[in-house]
Amino acid sequence: MSFELACRHQLFHRAANPSTAFKMTPQKTPMPSIAIFWIIWFAIMNGLFIMLFLAGGGIPKGTNQGAPPIWILIVCACLAVASIAIRLLVIPKIKQLGQLLPAMIVGLALAEAVGILAIFALGKEFPQTRMSLFLTSAFTVLIYAPSYSINLIKGAMNPKR
Repeated sequence: MSFELACRHQLFHRAANPSTAFKMTPQKTPMPSIAIFWIIWFAIMNGLFIMLFLAGGGIPKGTNQGAPPIWILIVCACLAVASIAIRLLVIPKIKQLGQLLPAMIVGLALAEAVGILAIFALGKEFPQTRMSLFLTSAFTVLIYAPSYSINLIKGAMNPKR
């Protein structure tokens, strides 16, 4: 039977039997490897430095000229605290590998947002504040180095019987 004929037969069979027309078969999702965790973490960390040097004009130098906008400081503090809370309170409680990667990505996004706000939303007249917020972002991303995922991945590969 040719491929085209087999496709027509399958379409005819599904049209003739509506109960199976849209039946979804569950597919097993592939398990993320440790390399995926490290690649995502490395890309976020490098992205921060690329933004600082290419789009942000390099390492800020000088002193602040006045007080920085308080709303940026409050938003950055909330983002950093939320990211640290995910890393220290949520991630250690995760026992399933499928839930670990999304938690890591959300926490990294919150940490990176601090750096993005420091680079783009804060004016160049606040170099000390920009550098402080950038370092806060970089250290928050640093605590997400995925050494915590190794035990879950090993456990998922060698399930206890």
